[in-house]
Amino acid sequence: MFKRSEKADLKRAEGDNNWTSQMDNVENDYSFDVKIQFKNFTLGTNYQLKQPTLATNTKAVGTIYRDYGTIWNIQFINSYVKYEKKLSNKLSLSSILYNRNATVLNNSVYSVVDTAQVGYYPPNNLIGTEHILNYKPKDFFTLTSGLVFDFEQLSQTASYSFSDSPENKPPRPPRPPALNNYLLSVFAEPTFILFKKLYVSAGLRFDQSSIYNQVLTPRVGLIYHFRKHFVRLSYAEAFRAPKPWDYYDGAGNNSLQPEKMKSLELGFTFSIIDKIKINLVAYRNMLDNAINKEYLVNTYRWVNSGLMSTYGSELFLRLDFGKIEGTANYTFTYTTNESGVFVPEISMHSGNASVTYSFNKYFKFNLKANYYGRRKNPQFITATNSYYLKPYVLVDATLSMLNYKGINVQIMVKNLLDSKYYHPSNKDPERYRQPQFTFLFSVGYSLDKLYLKQ
Repeated sequence: MFKRSEKADLKRAEGDNNWTSQMDNVENDYSFDVKIQFKNFTLGTNYQLKQPTLATNTKAVGTIYRDYGTIWNIQFINSYVKYEKKLSNKLSLSSILYNRNATVLNNSVYSVVDTAQVGYYPPNNLIGTEHILNYKPKDFFTLTSGLVFDFEQLSQTASYSFSDSPENKPPRPPRPPALNNYLLSVFAEPTFILFKKLYVSAGLRFDQSSIYNQVLTPRVGLIYHFRKHFVRLSYAEAFRAPKPWDYYDGAGNNSLQPEKMKSLELGFTFSIIDKIKINLVAYRNMLDNAINKEYLVNTYRWVNSGLMSTYGSELFLRLDFGKIEGTANYTFTYTTNESGVFVPEISMHSGNASVTYSFNKYFKFNLKANYYGRRKNPQFITATNSYYLKPYVLVDATLSMLNYKGINVQIMVKNLLDSKYYHPSNKDPERYRQPQFTFLFSVGYSLDKLYLKQ
């Protein structure tokens, strides 16, 4: 697939006078998927090459930076071999070997200044394997257990190169020093069915990492089923380790600790009739050692900034009347820091509504509206004399022909009403305007499965 996207028009006044009329703000995307099945084996590869410009990283007006001539040439490759086997009526095995590459290629141009073009190159690769056993000795008991091993090579920092002129491409940067990390995980998840209506599931995961040593994370869940309704209660713990660039970015910080998350969730699912379902969810999240950027004199670093607490709820409605399907969703989020002060960068209110009409099994039309509430920008916005970004509504429309003899065609209109809306910024531009009215047309052909015979 090839896709070219003209992003938001940010030239001159449209971009708060941060960029000139010469600005380029486009993205080219290339991708393909291959999947081959042979007996119990599946071989697959997904390749993506994304080529956005980097003009919006910095201001151009009144600075040494130019807002044209940059390219962020990043590739993603996900290849795998999967083996699945039913060993007996009670036991099945799934094993996968995978390689994942995410690299900003060494022909990228990170920035263009008044004296040079700047090259940029941070290669990253991960190879791993996962093995999962599913064991069901009785109808009321199931056990899922597994082992995961990952080995990754991540750039300690990116390498740079410089040309001798803003008109000349930079030489390809050398390969930067890499850090070798490994992760070994073992987990088990038993599930019990009690009294035919009560389900109990639990999980325990042990990680041995070269970065954060040993971590044990539990989870447990209860589901009660009555008539066509469900009540569920769950508790889980998780964590996110700092990446190498978190340690070395800016001024650097070798004392970074992993983020730790604790989550408690209560949910209800009501089936009023078969065509109408309502989901209601309430949750509480506690994020400890949150990793945030700390600004210093003429530089910055990443630090563990303490505790963030989130209270949230979500109401979801689904309607299904055959040719017409509809959904509506409202989300409330209230986040505070360790001092109990509200974190305004996260919108407190958001929601969406969608209607899909199916002409037949191939042709569909979808209309979707998204609402995002007011939120505070990390920095003062000169253009509006305020810290706050206004709420906005986005409307998208899509006409699709799906899987007609393997052919897929979509006509999409993003931001149908041409709403003016912005995302927050912690960089030099005080805010980022998002794309205006956008028309997209895509054509694809899919070969669902390719079988090899003996």
